[in-house]
Amino acid sequence: MGMGDACVSSVCGIQHLQRGGYQQFTLFDSLWFVIVTFSTVGYGDVCPDIWPSKLFMMLLIGAAIIVLPSQVRHRLHILFPVFYYPLFSQLPN
Repeated sequence: MGMGDACVSSVCGIQHLQRGGYQQFTLFDSLWFVIVTFSTVGYGDVCPDIWPSKLFMMLLIGAAIIVLPSQVRHRLHILFPVFYYPLFSQLPN
């Protein structure tokens, strides 16, 4: 599961869970909330108001903390493979 899948799941999940809350999210509100939350900006203009939504986002933030560094490392390895080899391994003996 990549970060794109996690973002789509987060947007759909938070929108679905917030249907039971006082502040119902539109699709754009859900997308805005997920992007702002995952980028750790946290404006506070849109926030979940019921406990299932809050628990869902806490779990997703925890998963993002685990998944995001490995995804970034994988992308960097694809873009810059030379950085994953020892610096002087290409020198003749």
